[in-house]
Amino acid sequence: MAQGGEKVRVAAVIAAYNPDKKIIDVFRAVSEQVNLVVVVDDKSHSSAMPLFNELLALGAEVVHSHENAGIAKTLNVGVARCAELDQPDYYLTLDQDSVPDPDYVKNALATAKVARGLGIPVGFVSAATYNNIPVLRNGTLLGLEQPFDPWQSGMFIPRSTFESVGGLDEGLVIDAVDSEFTLRVRKAGLGVLCGIGCNMSHSLGQQSTVIFLGKKRLFTYHSPVRIYYITRNNLIIFFRYFLAYPTWVGRKACYELINHARRILFTNNKRPVLQAMLIGLRDAMLFRNGIIKGSDRNKLN
Repeated sequence: MAQGGEKVRVAAVIAAYNPDKKIIDVFRAVSEQVNLVVVVDDKSHSSAMPLFNELLALGAEVVHSHENAGIAKTLNVGVARCAELDQPDYYLTLDQDSVPDPDYVKNALATAKVARGLGIPVGFVSAATYNNIPVLRNGTLLGLEQPFDPWQSGMFIPRSTFESVGGLDEGLVIDAVDSEFTLRVRKAGLGVLCGIGCNMSHSLGQQSTVIFLGKKRLFTYHSPVRIYYITRNNLIIFFRYFLAYPTWVGRKACYELINHARRILFTNNKRPVLQAMLIGLRDAMLFRNGIIKGSDRNKLN
């Protein structure tokens, strides 16, 4: 694809784990916008193999991992495979249930060009809206909006960023991986910007309706194991970046405390949820990362 007469190569990496048919929609939407699509299977069940075979037939490069290692390693594997095949100028990272609008890449490229024209070294461009709902903002940089805590699905990342700061933190496994990468990119002096006009259709996971204070509210359910990672990883990030970004950490901590309160109030399995939070707190205090210990996972199942 061309940008201002200059040829720019873009690769998309789709992280997949036990996907459903929606991953085909994701592939079709993004393949029209990029030069290469790599799908990385994070050791899905054998029942998902027909979908991966369909993706192969449609033209995707499919990589099967030998272990279930989480989103960080899955995306890093995909980025490395893209580099082997094509040496792209930009990478677009996606979940298996996030469908970018038809002009997503074009708008992300345009945003990066505007930023560079203003003298901003671009770390990455993120979605400005999900399901046409604006993401939380973190002020502006020379008139361009900055996201507060962007999701990895929709990150449009120059190759130079990976060369400068490295890949995603595989020790975090899943949850807050994108938060850590964002803060590391910012700490390197690179801009993190909302892509002007960049919208992503994104599934919000397992949701249920609860009644609280007489009003119906949507509540997104996470398993106790996921709550363990959410708790541990956010605390690790707070310890790691508090001195550099105290305001960001304070704001993020408030959001997470509210989310934890909702989980305790609205879940039916309160005991394992509380236990997950306590184990996550313990491991964060011990600076323990990686996959949750098998004995702890068994306590939460």
